[in-house]
Amino acid sequence: MLALFKETQVAPLVTPVIPWARALWRKALDKGRVPQLLELQMNWSQEFPDQPAIGLEEWFSSLQPDWVLQSVSPDIREIFCHHPALIEALGNIRTRVLCPLHEDDWELWVETLAATIGLEFNFTHPCGSAHWKHKGTEWRVTLLHGSVAPQGRPKVFLRQLASQAYPLQNFGLDEVGVELLANLVTEKENLLIAGATGSGKTSLLSSMLAQMDESDHVVMLEDTHEITCPAPRLTRMLSAKQAGRGLNDYLAHALRLSPDRIILGEMRSHEVVPYLLAMNTGHRGLMSTLHASSAVDALLRVAQLFVLASGQKDISYQEVLRLVSRNVGFVVFVEERKIQQIIKVYGHDSDQPIYDVMWATPHDKE
Repeated sequence: MLALFKETQVAPLVTPVIPWARALWRKALDKGRVPQLLELQMNWSQEFPDQPAIGLEEWFSSLQPDWVLQSVSPDIREIFCHHPALIEALGNIRTRVLCPLHEDDWELWVETLAATIGLEFNFTHPCGSAHWKHKGTEWRVTLLHGSVAPQGRPKVFLRQLASQAYPLQNFGLDEVGVELLANLVTEKENLLIAGATGSGKTSLLSSMLAQMDESDHVVMLEDTHEITCPAPRLTRMLSAKQAGRGLNDYLAHALRLSPDRIILGEMRSHEVVPYLLAMNTGHRGLMSTLHASSAVDALLRVAQLFVLASGQKDISYQEVLRLVSRNVGFVVFVEERKIQQIIKVYGHDSDQPIYDVMWATPHDKE
C-alpha cells in the first residue's frame, strides 16, 4: 500500500557531504549523465580522506527516479508530483505518497528523472513527455519545468499505460452493452470516444480494438505511443514537432496505404479536417478520441474544430455539422472509466444533432 502521511514531513538528514554531492551531481547532469554512488564515494574520500561520508548513501537513494514507484499498488493509474509535501496517487482511491527528498533536492530529482528517460528538459524545452518502463510496467511521464510556474518549482505527472486491453465489461457495461460495442467494431462503424482527461478514453479504445478482425490492416496515428493494438497488420505512425510529421500530414499518407481502419489517437486540431473528409469519401472503421463533456457535445466540438482548423470563411457551422452528423455514426461517452452513454447519430436539425440513445447507465435512462 502507499504510505499516508501528514502535512508535517520528516526532514531528511543533511550533513556536510550533501551540499558537496549536490554540486557534483549538478555538474554530471549538465554533461548529460547521472552519477553513480561509487563515483561519489570515491571522489569524497579523495577530497576528504579523514571525514566519513555520513548520509551520502541515503541521500543518493532519495535521488533515484523510481522511489516514487516503489510503493505503488497495482491499482494505481496516475501519480501527481506537485512538490515534496504533495504527491498523490490515483487508483481505486486517492492516496498521498511519502517523499524522501529534501526541498533543495526536488529540482535535482526531476532533472535526474528526465536524464534517465532520455528527455531533453531545460529552460528552452520546459515541457516534455516520454515513456518509462519500470519493472515490466510502462508509464507515460510528463514534466513541467520550474520556469513555466510562478513558484519556480518543476512538476512530474505519471500515467500508467495498460500492457494489454481490458475486457469491455470493465467499463461498466452489461451484456447488452458489451454486445452492442463489439458489434460496432466488427461492423466497422465510424465512431468517436468522448470524455474528460483521464476518463479512460484511450483504455476503452484499446479494448475496442481487441474486438476487430485480425486480418484488418490498421493504420494508427498518435502523438505518443499509448494505444494497445493486437493487430498483426498494424502500421503505427508517431507525430513529431517537425514539418511534414504532424497528424494531419500522416492522414494524407494513411489514405494511400489501403487501410481497413484508420485510428487517430486524439482529435484536437487541424487533423480533424482530413480525418472527417476521409470518412466522407467512404472509409469505414475510423475511430478516435475527443475531449468533450457529453456524447452530443462531442459532435458539436468536432464541428467547431473543423470550422476553426479549415480556415474556410465561406463554410457555415450548419454545413460542417451536417458533414459531421452524416459521417460519425456513433459516439461513446465515458466518465471515470465507465461508459455512460452510447448514441447513434442520424443527422441534424439546424444546429443540433439528431440522435438516439442506444445504451446508457441506469441513471441516464431515468
